[in-house]
Amino acid sequence: MGWDESLADVLAQDARVLHELGITAVDLASALEDLLAAALSGDPPHNQREGYLVDIHLTPGFQICPFAPDPDHAQCTAGGGVRFGSVDWRIRNKRTGQHLKGPGLITHLIRAHGFFEGTGTPYRVDPAGLARLLELGPFARA
Repeated sequence: MGWDESLADVLAQDARVLHELGITAVDLASALEDLLAAALSGDPPHNQREGYLVDIHLTPGFQICPFAPDPDHAQCTAGGGVRFGSVDWRIRNKRTGQHLKGPGLITHLIRAHGFFEGTGTPYRVDPAGLARLLELGPFARA
């Protein structure tokens, strides 16, 4: 979150964007998780799936969900828990050329909490930009 942002305002604005796009946070999280899981699977060519180039950077340690009930001692289990807490990613849609990057924790934050990070942080993944990248909702290929 940026210093001058309200969590409630950010969540409400992102919920409005999702509603306008006609997609859910789970739709976005699931599509992103599928690409990350494929890239981490080790099956060649693991970084190229369904028209996307996926670059994964494994990080030491593990990102903790800020919504965890006890973040100093345990990871959040909401929405199935955190699956990609030790990766950062960059994805390019080979058909459109669009690309985005973000933390692996974002899949959990989106799925479980409807949170795409605050607009004042470099970790934010814009919901409309992600929908466009993944060709979901109004950006789906005809």
